Amino acid sequence: MMIMTELKLAFIHIYKTGGTSLTHILAPHTDPAFREGQTRERGDGFQGTWHFRGVQHAKFNSAAGGFPPRLRDKVDNWRFLAVVRDPYSWSHSVYKEFFGQDRGGVRGSSFLFGKVKPERTLEDFYEFVRDFMPGYSHEIGLGTQTSFVRGIPREQLHLIRFENYEADVRRVLPELGIEVDDLPHDLNRGQKKRREAEALLRSPEHVAFVNEVYAEDFRSFGYEMVDPQRAG
Repeated sequence: MMIMTELKLAFIHIYKTGGTSLTHILAPHTDPAFREGQTRERGDGFQGTWHFRGVQHAKFNSAAGGFPPRLRDKVDNWRFLAVVRDPYSWSHSVYKEFFGQDRGGVRGSSFLFGKVKPERTLEDFYEFVRDFMPGYSHEIGLGTQTSFVRGIPREQLHLIRFENYEADVRRVLPELGIEVDDLPHDLNRGQKKRREAEALLRSPEHVAFVNEVYAEDFRSFGYEMVDPQRAG
């Protein structure tokens, strides 16, 4: 979580929503008391150096890296920013990043997934998430987007949609006191990944899985559910 005390603003970085671009924009506004002593602007893991306790993807209520305890009595005066994404493409991106291959311990639950489902197929992912999310939602890749912002009053939460990223950034950030000139583009899914995500909208199995597992994200952020019987 990035803490901007002068603006009374905190950025909650939900993974796989393009938050790296925002990290570049928000970094100059962060409070040195709530970031690492040695910050970086590039390189693997540079984003975490700007986040409270170095935790890049902390949930609002997380004991490690969530909204700072010493600011809790003032939380009513704060505003919160997050980027959210259509659950159908978000779940696919989560699978590709954290589950599709074993990239080591830094990828969180990927190791466990490989032990339980060594083939690491998308169908394995569906079964694994259904089995493990109820008890392991704190693990990376096993939570909903809503779980990151749970506890924040809706009127204090400002959202940018991944699908309308540039326009929303240019609209929302000035409302929060941050002017935007050049917009860094660290958002690059690639054509192959985009085509895969679009194809899954025609998969009744994928649509039914997302509707079930990420149901609260549709309710929270106003995305429209697809009828699995009409998919494909």
